[in-house]
Amino acid sequence: MRWLIEPQAFTNPKVYHENFKIALQDQGHLYALWNDECWDRGLPDFHEEKVLFHGSLGNAARITRECPTWTPGAYCNVTTLAFSHWASAVGDNLLNLNHRILPANELVANPQVTLKALGSPDRVFVRPDSPLKEFSGRLLPADGLTLAALDHGFYFEDETLPVMVSPAQNIGKEWRFVVVNQEVVTGSAYNPATHERIPDGFNGAALKFAVQVAQEIESPEPVYVMDVCITQGGFKVIEFNPFSGASLYGCDLLPLVKAIGELLG
Repeated sequence: MRWLIEPQAFTNPKVYHENFKIALQDQGHLYALWNDECWDRGLPDFHEEKVLFHGSLGNAARITRECPTWTPGAYCNVTTLAFSHWASAVGDNLLNLNHRILPANELVANPQVTLKALGSPDRVFVRPDSPLKEFSGRLLPADGLTLAALDHGFYFEDETLPVMVSPAQNIGKEWRFVVVNQEVVTGSAYNPATHERIPDGFNGAALKFAVQVAQEIESPEPVYVMDVCITQGGFKVIEFNPFSGASLYGCDLLPLVKAIGELLG
């Protein structure tokens, strides 16, 4: 199979490129570097060859939309990876169990209605329902819910964009795991503030929790990313993300590349 990788989409692109190159060569996979000029040059027809993109979220979504003959092309299903699609399946393992989903303009027009339904918290967490991250999830004071605070007009224009709002919570360490065919194949702790990897062995209670969740639910996509955190109430699922547009932090790439190769045959 062939991979299309976009190093510039991630922190430290040289290290990203070299790490992927080593893993792909070990498994005998081909790869090509991707940048936005690829759209202008004309995209190749890969015929019967398996091809998979990994890079920016925007390009992953565009490949999913505009390259239907590529197999699989990209793992970036915006429908099944929407928060509203999978949240109920996670049940009590969900971090933002107490939440509401509504259009952004409705939230900011009368925030007290939503806040009262959530228990009148002083601070809330707001994120897009979509996995395309039209704006980054953020903590806001209850009296600071405005479209401007959500970066409307800068990152997105649609005032009716569905958003998820939930009471703010204190969370501890966070992990990112990659799930392939319902199996957790690699993972890494990370710093959510800096988006940098934290050395952490691929073992322990967080991994056990992720494995349990992955096996108990219907996968939103054959390959996806699961973010997990530790709270006073135990381990919780933060969110699921499209694999083709997700940073892999300190994940071991060799078992990942091997598992995807086996999945695609």
